Order: sequence, then structure tokens, then C-alpha cells
Amino acid sequence: KQWYQRRVAITAGESAMRAQTPVLCVTKYSKGFLCSAGNGVVYMYEKTDERELYKKAREIRIPISADSAQATANMKGALHEIMHMTISPSEETIIAGTRNNQLYTIGLTGAEISKGEQSLFETLSQPFHYDQITGLDVCIRKPLVSTCSLDRTVRIWNYENNSLDLTKEFQEEAFSVALHPSGLYVLVGFSDKLRLMNILIDDIQPFKEFTIRGC
Repeated sequence: KQWYQRRVAITAGESAMRAQTPVLCVTKYSKGFLCSAGNGVVYMYEKTDERELYKKAREIRIPISADSAQATANMKGALHEIMHMTISPSEETIIAGTRNNQLYTIGLTGAEISKGEQSLFETLSQPFHYDQITGLDVCIRKPLVSTCSLDRTVRIWNYENNSLDLTKEFQEEAFSVALHPSGLYVLVGFSDKLRLMNILIDDIQPFKEFTIRGC
């Protein structure tokens, strides 16, 4: 209880920021504490020579994703807020969970993070859907699983190596998905059409549409 009553040393600029963005979670460690505030930002505060004074030592941010669907989520702000944080017992690793169901990590060794500098989180495993999953199918001949979601993406997963192989974003929400037994094609249902698409090495490309409503 006394620990939470201690004062934190902040600048006037940080004070203004604090008035606009709430602190969503706090995690303590031996040198001080971590707190998340705003869209994808974690601040590290460390003890100073004064007994009850803390000073901001580092700033860690979630990077802008190359995944355009994830970038859209980033722009929405609240979806990318860090809601949960934990630090390993050895205090070498931070894990952060966001409102849009993503997990990020960063090491606290000197090679990965320097005092006073801004650092970036890395995705813990792979990007996940950040909205409700509406369809799922498993390929018969290949170790592939396809999912679609209200986040307007279709994703191809490999369950042998636990990886995300492909992500395709659309302008509308997808409601159903089916994989061809060969794993070379995927059929995706939208509100007003069905799309048959080729699964390529680095992309999912539509090549035929069927005008069927409520798919």
C-alpha cells in the first residue's frame, strides 16, 4: 500500500499527457514500475536517490504493423491499448496484451533496450484476429487451417509449425470460409457474394465471384 502512495517524478508535458490518457495497468519490478498509458505505450519508471521519488527511464511502444488490417486497428486507438502486462521472475522479459487480442514482448537486456531511448515491442508469436472469428476450415491434404473474421481478414495458418502463413484483407466482412482439399484454393463467403481464390506463396488472389447473398 505504501508503494502505491509514493510520488512519481513527471515533467509538465507528461502531466498534460496523463490528464488526457488514463493509466490502464501497472506492474512493479525491483527497480521501480511499468505503466501503460495511451495507444500502445509503456513507460518504465525507476527509483531515484530520493526515497519516494521516481523518474521516467524508458519508453516502449508497439510498432506500426505492416499488416494493413492491424494498422487500421492501430488508428482506432482504443483497440491497441495495453490492458495487461507482466514481467518474468528474472526481470529479463516483458509480455504485454492489448485490447485487440495481440501479445507483444521485449527483452530488458542492454542489447535490446537502452536507458532514455524509445524501444519497440515485438510480436510474441504472430498477429491474431482482433475481432470475432466467423468461419474456420481445415485442409485435408495439407497442414493448413483457414479462418475469417469480422476484422475483414482471411488468414491461412500452418498447424504443424504453429505459424501464420498468409493474411488477406478485404473491404467487407467475411462470414464463412472453406479450403479446397489440395490447399490451393479457398472459398470465402461475404454478405452479397462468394469469392473463389488462389492461395499463392505470398498472397491470396480472387479469380472468380458468385453473386449469392447471405454467405
